[in-house]
Amino acid sequence: GVSAFECDQHTGLHLISTRSYTEAQPSGQLVSTDLANTAMFMPRYDTGDLVRFSSRFCPCGRGLPLIEEVRGRQNDMVTDSEGHCVHSEFFTHLFREDSSIRSFQVVFDDQELVVNAHVDLQDLAEHRASCERYVERIRQSLRFRDIRFEQNHDFVTSANGKHRFVLRRTTN
Repeated sequence: GVSAFECDQHTGLHLISTRSYTEAQPSGQLVSTDLANTAMFMPRYDTGDLVRFSSRFCPCGRGLPLIEEVRGRQNDMVTDSEGHCVHSEFFTHLFREDSSIRSFQVVFDDQELVVNAHVDLQDLAEHRASCERYVERIRQSLRFRDIRFEQNHDFVTSANGKHRFVLRRTTN
């Protein structure tokens, strides 16, 4: 339900708001309620985008809300408590040549990073042997108190059943 475009004035992205209600949370998270979707109503759906709305109107006169800046995706960066960060693709590249890993999810907070790797049972011993090498490579880039691997646990999913391959766990 969320779409945006840049007009010929190049002052930001016009948010097409005729079919959805959108808002930016204080953190910049763009959430949307698609008012035209008759198949499945999903109120306040977290799009995964981080944006900053503009208080200005575009000189083109369209009158649509204007996104001043798209800061990225929520899962774009993994950041430790000391401010070291890597792009989420770091993990894709780290594991891409390991044929024992079918899929994975990285869940982290300020102190801990957990990699949940889904591997075939016949590859489990081989994968466990390579985990220390992965932990060492992650420690070269990020400073977490604890970095650990799990195998074949259920992925953490959102309310709609989707899972992100990199997920920041909120701490209260």
